[in-house]
Parts: sequence; C-alpha cells; structure tokens
Amino acid sequence: MVGSIGVVMTSFSCLGLMDMLGIESKVYTAGPRKVGMNPLTRTTEEEEMDLRNLLSETHVEFIKYVKERRLEKIKEEENDDLFSGTVFGLARALELGLVDGIYTVMQDKVAYLPDGRDQV
Repeated sequence: MVGSIGVVMTSFSCLGLMDMLGIESKVYTAGPRKVGMNPLTRTTEEEEMDLRNLLSETHVEFIKYVKERRLEKIKEEENDDLFSGTVFGLARALELGLVDGIYTVMQDKVAYLPDGRDQV
C-alpha cells in the first residue's frame, strides 16, 4: 500500500470518565491558546477551528510539495483522487505516478553475501 496524500490528527477525551470518577483537570499555561487538544479539557469552538485550519494549511503544503517533486510523473487529471487521503495499492500508485517502482529492504540484504562479495 502507498500512503495517502492527506493530513490526519487524532485525539481523545477522558472527560466522561473523569466526571464519573470525580476527577478535575487543572492546566496552567502561559498563553491563552496553548492548551489545545488536551484530552483532559473541553475543546472550545475556537480551538476546533484553529485545528481544522492547521490541518487544511498542512494539506495544501503537502499537495504543493508532492506536485513540485513529482510534477512530470503524477497524473494531473486524477488530482481529486490523488490528494483525497485515499490509500492506494502498489499497481494503482504506479499508474498514478506516485511511486517509481517496487523496492524492499530485503533487496539490500540479499544483495550481499556474508563474505562481503557483491552479488547484484
């Protein structure tokens, strides 16, 4: 499989469990927006928007990076699929121009015999 060209950020919340157990989180920061994505506190709408914007900006930068480096190889007409976050099998990734070929670590390992003679 070939990794997708997308951006993901995961988190979780312990608030329900903490409420059930009577646990209160205390977070001290220098900066009112320093504590975003803390699973021990509620996420504000402003923090949610900041994170969505960050993910969007990162996705745009990632797409630009890929296009600059693979411009002559990627299938431009399939950009929607390419940059959607979809994971591709090797045959499809080759077809789309996301990879140049197949390579495995084992190719390096079996290329040399223990006595150091190059067998490739």
